[in-house]
Amino acid sequence: MKILIIGNGFDLAHGLPTQYTDFLEFITKIRVINTWNENLQQYKEMHLNKNNKLKEFVKDYIENAFLKRVKPNKILEELLEFSKNNFWIKYFVNKKEYQNEGWIDFELEISHVIKNLEVFYRSVMIEKTDINNINGETKNIIKFTMNHIGNKKMLDQLDDADFNTSRKILLDDLNQLIRCLEIYVEDCLGKYKVEYVSPDIQDINFDKILSFNYTDTYRKVYQPNREAIDCNFIHGKANTLNDVETNNMVLGIDEYLDDELRDKETTFIAFKKYYQRIHKKTGCTYKDWITQIEKAPSEKHEIFIYGHSLDVTDKDVIRELIDNKNIKATIFYYNKDVYGSQIASLVRVLGQDNLINKVYGSNKTITFKEQKSMIQLKETQLEIKLDVYNLYNLYNLTNYEANALISKIRENIKLKNIEYFKTQHNVISIYDALILLGGTNLESELLTVAVEVEEVEENSPNYRLSEFNFNSWKRIDFAGEHDCDIKTMKFINYLNKNNRAKFAMMQQYQKIVDIIDSKDVNALHKGLFNYYIDDIDMLSKIMSMLFVKFDESSVITKQIWECIDVVIGKTNEIIFQEYITNEKNGTNDLILKSRLIHLQEILRKSNHDVQRNKPFDEENEPL
Repeated sequence: MKILIIGNGFDLAHGLPTQYTDFLEFITKIRVINTWNENLQQYKEMHLNKNNKLKEFVKDYIENAFLKRVKPNKILEELLEFSKNNFWIKYFVNKKEYQNEGWIDFELEISHVIKNLEVFYRSVMIEKTDINNINGETKNIIKFTMNHIGNKKMLDQLDDADFNTSRKILLDDLNQLIRCLEIYVEDCLGKYKVEYVSPDIQDINFDKILSFNYTDTYRKVYQPNREAIDCNFIHGKANTLNDVETNNMVLGIDEYLDDELRDKETTFIAFKKYYQRIHKKTGCTYKDWITQIEKAPSEKHEIFIYGHSLDVTDKDVIRELIDNKNIKATIFYYNKDVYGSQIASLVRVLGQDNLINKVYGSNKTITFKEQKSMIQLKETQLEIKLDVYNLYNLYNLTNYEANALISKIRENIKLKNIEYFKTQHNVISIYDALILLGGTNLESELLTVAVEVEEVEENSPNYRLSEFNFNSWKRIDFAGEHDCDIKTMKFINYLNKNNRAKFAMMQQYQKIVDIIDSKDVNALHKGLFNYYIDDIDMLSKIMSMLFVKFDESSVITKQIWECIDVVIGKTNEIIFQEYITNEKNGTNDLILKSRLIHLQEILRKSNHDVQRNKPFDEENEPL
């Protein structure tokens, strides 16, 4: 079993602005719209055009969503409403780290607030500790919280009702913050077209994906048929069809209470990750994978970790997989700083001695690899595979997306863009998908493209061109399995016939090349019987070999010229004339020039004989 584990670094590597600071920058711009009383064009100039922190496609989203609409839709209204007076957004924005350094960790800050509320609640509300003995920072957080809910009481006058009210508001605001994050991730970032992919993982066929992200980037880019691979979104998955009640995204904190209190004190349990995972039913199907692995210890089981910090907040999940004796782990790191952080994190997760045992020796189970540079999507087959999938599922796209896809495919067919199609298999798939949509008037163009694309059978020692099976194009949909369309069968038959002929020519070509290397005139004379020369490079190689034979003292020149006569008869005349011209212009050798002039005489005589032997046409005979 091969499992890919991905964290936020995976999305960042693919160009998605998914850091908390990216979202906070976005949501603060949305909050401004709530109170903006000037012309919206001025808002664009002041808050979008001059902003260097937001990516251009995020700016475009804000402009199209709010500045060009007469009225925001339901999702955008949620975004405006939930960001308007949210405790957490206000708290994050006011943090000095964010204001001074442009950096913030939501989970760390949420934990900081909740821990201080817990300290205050137990010390002052339960144990009746003197308010003067409470830490100043704790007091400031309580004041900030009470100010948010409009409570003007002195701190030592707060009661359980005040505290329960504040806790409920903070939890409601956290859920509304998460809903805003969901809309940002899916409605905004979900429209981003990934242009670069990772060469580290593009060719690995994973059986399972364990994602700590809210996005579905891997399956969108690398596995368009999303039902074909099992993915466990352990922190939930963004979906704009949700609402604040049905959202299943986890954004919380790690357990901070000691063993004595953690099972008794549940006042702030709703803010904790493990609770949210259970309450929001994100599932832990990765545990089933572990069970399968343990039942098959003799099989090869691997995990690949990409873009995950291995932070202690996720140690319960990471440890179960990476510490399993039946699993080997490959951990990708972005740079040496990240590499160092991952090592330090694993020490906290596994323990020092355990980690050392796993990274050294012949039986090591952990390997670190530096990430390779990302490559353009169009350089891989992922782009066209995604297009083929979307073409088969055109109904599921917006009209704009569907029209853009059809135009893109038509343009690439028209241009005979081999770099786009890459393989004959992809051309057949495009054709079959178009047939499914009701036929195509692009059959001849697609055949031309397919013929020009050279596809070689994998693992073939003899460089054999592929032959295709109709069963490769069976379709499976809600109505069951459909056999290959009759038109696609004909398309495949034509291509297979062409590939067989082309392969025979390739074999013959290689045979001639081998004869040239052997410098055997008699073998060349026989070998040209079933070969037609339409390539000036091949002609040049043959003529060079024959002319070199004149250097041999024992050679019979008559045999060489007899072989040259055969070459002339087997060569396109235009190519031969081009060869003679090039050679004459490129040499001062009088002997070589004499032979080239003789070749011209042979060609001239050959053309004269052809003209003389044409049937007499009295009607067209010149006067």
